[in-house]
Amino acid sequence: MLVLDDLQWFEEGAVAAVLDALDSSSSKEISVWASRRPWPMSNLLQATTDLLTENEPAVRTGLLGNEEFAQIVSSFLVGAVSTKALDELHQLTAGSLSLAADAVAADWQRDLGGLPAQLVEAVTNRVVRCGPEAEALVRLLAVGPPLEVAEIVDALDDTFDRDGAERATRAGGVLAEDGLLVPLVRAAVLADLPRATRGRVHDQLAVALIQSHPIHAADSVMAGRGEAPGSERVLIDVARRLQRSDPARAIDMADHGLACGFDRSELTLIRARAAYEQGSRDAFGYLDDVPAGAQLHSTEIAFGLDIRDLRWRAAEGCPMTGATAGPLRQLASMLAGNVVELTDEGSGDGADVRLISSLASNLVLVAAGDFRSGLAGIAEIADDFDRIECDVPMGITPHAVGAVVALSFGDLAAAETLLDQALSAKSGGEGEETTHRLLHAYSRLVGGSFEEALKAVREGEEAAWSLRDRFLLAAIDAAIARRSGDTTRLREAWKRADPVLVRTSASWLFADLALELLAAGSRLGETRRVQPIADEVAAQLHGLPSSGSGEVSALWMRLQLALAGDDSLATTNACQQLSRCVGVDDRSAARVLAAAAWAAIQTQSIDDGVLSAAAQRLESVGDRWEASRLLGQAALDHPDPATARRLLEEARALAVEPEAAGESGLLALGLSEREAEVALLVAAGRTYKEVGAQLYVSPKTVEHHVAHIRRKIGATSRAEFLSKIRAATDRDT
Repeated sequence: MLVLDDLQWFEEGAVAAVLDALDSSSSKEISVWASRRPWPMSNLLQATTDLLTENEPAVRTGLLGNEEFAQIVSSFLVGAVSTKALDELHQLTAGSLSLAADAVAADWQRDLGGLPAQLVEAVTNRVVRCGPEAEALVRLLAVGPPLEVAEIVDALDDTFDRDGAERATRAGGVLAEDGLLVPLVRAAVLADLPRATRGRVHDQLAVALIQSHPIHAADSVMAGRGEAPGSERVLIDVARRLQRSDPARAIDMADHGLACGFDRSELTLIRARAAYEQGSRDAFGYLDDVPAGAQLHSTEIAFGLDIRDLRWRAAEGCPMTGATAGPLRQLASMLAGNVVELTDEGSGDGADVRLISSLASNLVLVAAGDFRSGLAGIAEIADDFDRIECDVPMGITPHAVGAVVALSFGDLAAAETLLDQALSAKSGGEGEETTHRLLHAYSRLVGGSFEEALKAVREGEEAAWSLRDRFLLAAIDAAIARRSGDTTRLREAWKRADPVLVRTSASWLFADLALELLAAGSRLGETRRVQPIADEVAAQLHGLPSSGSGEVSALWMRLQLALAGDDSLATTNACQQLSRCVGVDDRSAARVLAAAAWAAIQTQSIDDGVLSAAAQRLESVGDRWEASRLLGQAALDHPDPATARRLLEEARALAVEPEAAGESGLLALGLSEREAEVALLVAAGRTYKEVGAQLYVSPKTVEHHVAHIRRKIGATSRAEFLSKIRAATDRDT
């Protein structure tokens, strides 16, 4: 048998010798298998082809499929070969028998990593035989992205023999069926290219791809030496395009451009904006690097960062220019509690301008008491924000604004709908995602589900977030602590919140979230820290239009802080002032009614009808925990034991607390569910008074429970009690 592979590469003397051998009489006893690729035909090659196909037609095989490839390759391999090894070789060579023969001859094995020098040389020699222009084309294909040869060829200029190079490359057996380089060829060419040569090839590819594939061109600028004509412009344009969709990549491009000495003004701005889109604190440092002549263009980024850090006044005074400057300042003014008549300052016809102006206008409606119309308008703006992909760094999305508005009025369903939309659409990019997740967790917590909130606190301990997100996280932690009666957690939440509160400005829109933190501080006796912030928030709420619910919200905050601090006089005063208010919406009406119930509890003149109505109204507007607390306190103070028991059951039915790990282990010791609850809380370090406040029983009742528990588990001392309880809960956990 005589096997002649790649006849097109044979020198003329060798082709002539083959032709003579085939034409001789002795050749009739020899089986001949020959192959060649499409190629400009010489007379000798044509004559050889005609003789070989005289009795049998030529068969076009091309690259072989997996099964045929495995069958033929197995025949010239020594020893048994695994199916996996044959599959890997087929993948590497794209079914080329000649390349497979080169790999086998060089003893290639994937497990060894890299390519043997002998194989690299054999493959690169094949490429060289294709001709200089085909070799240049193969190099471009090797260093570039996985593009078909036609895409690269179409991008080359007319000085390059594009058709000839493509024909030679296809004929040379270095392309797979899909027009991409055979993986083995790509790997061998890259292994053979010196670093400096590779850089020049990347520059050439960048020039070729600038028009058709600008992002790939920018990648080639990054990998090259940055010396090709137009490299600077394409890198800057692509980095700007990616600063929102892929900010990390945009920052890498900007850093590379700065290292190459490209335009500093544009690249530092791109880097700052990309860091803003990431939500990275690096944005502040990058803004400092912007040259003085370009700083006017950086003011919008500074505005967005100020809004994210709850610095409303700084944002309001940001020296912006352009069509969006006026609407952005009006938005900041509204968030800062300065409800003024909106003007047309800086207005224009752009979609971004109309969107920001409309957001500020709908916040005016909310502040004036038209909650439903304002929230509906903000929801429409959120849809438009996603549709037009608003390019202005607002520092907050309409979805987040709408969610906070909805939470303020007890519409948890609307809040979660907006936040689900924001998370699904990735509204505002990476930099806004954390805010959306934290608000979603808080909404679920208010509704009685702790899982998402607990996860947020666990995962957010070390995150370098904006001050707003740190504020939200602290508020969530404080809300968990308040609802579970965990004083230790309350102290940790206040510790986290204190430095945030020092650095941020109050806002009427975030009053309920601020209340979670201020109530924690009040409960811990931090009156000197709490009072100034509470006064600032209350002043904003009182400053809202009288047609709105600002006054009720301010007095409700005063009542909650008084209750948290066990200040009976302040509680009475707040209740009296609230009782003179009129609720303009469902939540403010519920709070006015609840104030009357708290006043009755203070004077021990409890009206069961008012109490039940207040609890039902609070629950209906999302204040489930407040309703539970109201009923629980009434149960403790009610003179009639039967009514007290009923109120206590109603309070417990409304109370939703974090699931207690370890409870089943205590039940296994023979404790009742109530005893297990008490044991867990005491083991966690709560005082009898704190346990009683959480479970709506007196400290004396807690003491009796503990005595029963000690007898059941055989604990003769407090230390032994704690040891046995913790051992049981550890096993369960």
